[in-house]
Amino acid sequence: DESPVLQEAEDEFITIEDLPTETIINFLLVYDAIDFSFWGEPKWEINTINGKESGSIALLYAILKYVKDNNTTDFSNITKDEFREILKGNVEIPLFEERYKIITNVSKIVNEKMNKNFYEFIKNITNDIELFDVIIKYFQNFKDERIYNGKPIYLYKLAQLLTSDILHIRKLKEHIKVDYSHLVGCADYKIPQVMRGLGILEYSDELADIIDSKKEIEVNSEYEVEIRANMIIAIDLIKKRLGNKVCSIDINDYIWSQGRNKDIKLKESEKVGIVFHKGDVLYGKLRPYLQNWLLASFNGLAVGDFWVLQPQNTDSSFLYRLVQSQQFDEVANQSTGTKMPRADWKLVSKTKF
Repeated sequence: DESPVLQEAEDEFITIEDLPTETIINFLLVYDAIDFSFWGEPKWEINTINGKESGSIALLYAILKYVKDNNTTDFSNITKDEFREILKGNVEIPLFEERYKIITNVSKIVNEKMNKNFYEFIKNITNDIELFDVIIKYFQNFKDERIYNGKPIYLYKLAQLLTSDILHIRKLKEHIKVDYSHLVGCADYKIPQVMRGLGILEYSDELADIIDSKKEIEVNSEYEVEIRANMIIAIDLIKKRLGNKVCSIDINDYIWSQGRNKDIKLKESEKVGIVFHKGDVLYGKLRPYLQNWLLASFNGLAVGDFWVLQPQNTDSSFLYRLVQSQQFDEVANQSTGTKMPRADWKLVSKTKF
């Protein structure tokens, strides 16, 4: 249950864009460092102004609230009791001791080796390869390696996630050119769950039984490595199917976002969505610049972030061409959200083409 940090605009109780870029980047370092493994029964939850939240979103809310309330991203001197209070929920957050050790150590490294400011240390880096190398060199907790059949497997989920988050937010806030094209999928557990629900991944009967019965899969086990590695392979195959026009990390983030889509059940047998019919036009509203269009030649179910458009007193082909026009594209891309931008139907529907 892990995620990219920059959430959809609908999560209005989490506001990050109003902070200075320097504060956001320094926050991202400590947040992403402890954004892992939320397994537990009952699951850890906190109360927010929008109700209960769990997992990565709850962690984001709790850490960001502390940063805003105390005007600091330095956790080097925080006590265990203070940290426990920050993360106070219905139960103690899983792996509390490990998270405490990591967040205090990360802040100490920043203070001692980066003159107390991570942002200033990396601000001249605008490409993923250099930034990733800095993160791995200075922060050992971001290393993510496994041994499979006697060979090392390099996954580096959190390091890639942090690299992506930093470059995305700097592109948005500072209007600079960045390169995150070398990042691959962030091998976690949430995305394979969504992929399975969407029919992208299929598990063996034995593995399906383990997953469905909510048995814990051991770290470094063959199943753990296989699930995470195959997720990366699936994203790479999707990228190739799209003609390599979309970065792997953007595909990663899109699939992850579907895990928060209430229209999707995470089991294949329970998929729900919007019914469409032959002649309808499907328009992918998430990241509209990806140009996900379809003039349906069959009946089906649109699962995920799609508009199903039905022509009224016009021809389907005309409607299909309209959504591909430059004017429609410009309006649709005046979207809401930062890292997960969505076309705004209120704006599109009021526009005369």
